[in-house]
Amino acid sequence: VAQLNTALGGRYRIERELGAGGMATVYLAHDLKHDRRVAVKVLRAELAQALGPDRFLREIRIAARLEHPHILALFDSGDAGGFLYYVMPFVDGESLRDRMTREGQLPLTEAVRIVTQVADALGYAHHQGVVHRDIKPENILLAGGHAKVADFGIALATRPGDGKLTEAGLALGTPAYMSPEQLMGKADLDGRSDLYSLGCVLFEMLAGRPPFPAANVQALMARRLTADAPRVTTVRPTVPPMVDTALARALAREPSARHATAAEFSAALLAEMVVTPPATKYARSGDVHIAYQVVGEGAHDLILVPGWVSHIEYAWQEPSYSRFLSRLASFARLILLDRRGTGLSDRVADLPTLEQRMDDVRAVMDAAGSERAVLCGISEGGPMCMMFAATYPARTSALVLYGTYARLLRAPDYPIGMPAEAMVKFLEHVERSWGTGALSTDLFAPDLAHDSAFRQSWARFERLAASPGGMMSLMRILYETDARATLPLIRVPTLIVQREGDRVSRVQGARYLAERIEGARYVELPGSNHFPWVGNSDAILDEIEEFLAGVQPGPEPDRVLATVMFTHIVGDGPWRDLRDQHDAVVRGQLARFRGREIDAAGDGFLAAFDGPARGVRCAWAVVHELQGLGLPIRAGLHAGECEERGGQLGGIAVDTGAGVAARARPGEVLVSGTVKDLVAGSGIAFQDRGVEILEGVSGEWHLYAVASV
Repeated sequence: VAQLNTALGGRYRIERELGAGGMATVYLAHDLKHDRRVAVKVLRAELAQALGPDRFLREIRIAARLEHPHILALFDSGDAGGFLYYVMPFVDGESLRDRMTREGQLPLTEAVRIVTQVADALGYAHHQGVVHRDIKPENILLAGGHAKVADFGIALATRPGDGKLTEAGLALGTPAYMSPEQLMGKADLDGRSDLYSLGCVLFEMLAGRPPFPAANVQALMARRLTADAPRVTTVRPTVPPMVDTALARALAREPSARHATAAEFSAALLAEMVVTPPATKYARSGDVHIAYQVVGEGAHDLILVPGWVSHIEYAWQEPSYSRFLSRLASFARLILLDRRGTGLSDRVADLPTLEQRMDDVRAVMDAAGSERAVLCGISEGGPMCMMFAATYPARTSALVLYGTYARLLRAPDYPIGMPAEAMVKFLEHVERSWGTGALSTDLFAPDLAHDSAFRQSWARFERLAASPGGMMSLMRILYETDARATLPLIRVPTLIVQREGDRVSRVQGARYLAERIEGARYVELPGSNHFPWVGNSDAILDEIEEFLAGVQPGPEPDRVLATVMFTHIVGDGPWRDLRDQHDAVVRGQLARFRGREIDAAGDGFLAAFDGPARGVRCAWAVVHELQGLGLPIRAGLHAGECEERGGQLGGIAVDTGAGVAARARPGEVLVSGTVKDLVAGSGIAFQDRGVEILEGVSGEWHLYAVASV
């Protein structure tokens, strides 16, 4: 170690040996320049001599260009005084070998998850022309729910090209996992050799032993070259037939009989993992029926809130979507729903507001027997989930946001939004192309834009989910939706996942959320697909699964997002004689609009609502009904975080609501800009009353008078 430290010239400080193999020794080291722990892999002297520094450094550059979530990155490499080395991240976890030694047979879903992640990495490498040639449990590292393939550096450096390596007596690869063609010393190996090795790994994870137990290498070679691999069900009969068949194909002696690609192997394994589509049921939300399904038995209830449209039954017929849902259902009790106006839910004449959609989610939760759930908002489903988490924290155990935003359109205080003219062009494109699959493929899944089967499948999905007119109505809500006011009020554990190249929901919008939701965990992944089930969906699912594993029950919340309404009788007329009638009118409208009376002292009421549109409509109804009795009043509303204190409400939001009401004119309902932003799509019209200073509240406030409801 001292000699190696000297050779590395102060760049790395070797701390201890982590392990040694047939080709190299791995050391834990400290990267002095970047102040981080790394793993330094030093080739054995005889291998270094056989390779030579020129070939090693040339090939290692290719490995350094491999960038994939499930490939262990290569930081650095070099020749230090005859030591050929390369540097990788130090993975603070364990190898698959460690886990297999500890647990023996692994659970089926876990084994398939690990193998599909490794297959995804191999498929990427094979596309780059790189064959690993030493896939084994020791080279698969596990940390944070992710599998990472190590040692692509040695795989490249030791590619057959001359006789020096074999002359040196070096065994390249690990016999227990080598394909028959690799055991025979063939030089022109392709990706199917790696798939055979990966099949051996999967067999061992499921069976607890390798497919060809043997006393020595000679016996192993003889069996592998002359006999077919046993079926894994002979050792573990509970392995599903399709997994057994897929594994048997991967272990075929002839490369031509195996899966052609790593993706094909993964698809064959995952086909068995797709669950049987659950029955569709209906929950009643007011006068509207909301279609929903429940599947899975995980520790957490997880409600998947879709983007603009959905169809919960056809989703199970679309292969990529079905696999995504099946994986979610493997670690959570998954609750699916079609938002009102789409899919199998009732079509509606009026556009659904955020609070109506919150009502729909609560109705589904009640029907499904879910007291508290993780809300997972995809794309346009995100703003509603943010508002739900702030309004109903007692029913929200955590929040997962993917490819979403708080506001879509650009504004003076939101320069990262989409320009209005771009939105107009987008809507025109939606109307022209809806039902053809062009939108779903070209924009939402560019990786599959040239896949005609995928395009046809999503064309049908679009037509089943919504008509062109219904789609346009739903899209117009995007013009006004603005959930920014809810972000600092979210107190539940939050995960935000975003693909950096997503053209539908830009990365800037996700970063905006992460900066403003307290304690949010933000994960940015490579890729340009907006659909989370297209591309490297396992990376997204891994993040969600790991996040949910750490979610613990929290204390009962004492703060909620609420809309407060103040009313005041105007003037000193004979209103005292009408006080009983006044109170009856206000309480009647509160009951109608689900308001909660907080205080009725003095010349008015303080009430709270769990939705801003209900509060505005209640205030409007109260003002106009009392006008008919000759009793002028004014009303003011604000939405913000309120503190619950023994049935009473307190906090700056209440003070702000009082300040807004004080600025209202007789017969007027005045609201803060926050309320206006949160009632997008409600049909409520406003008149701009400009910016005001409110008594007892700091800052300037943009106020709006309600013109119609």
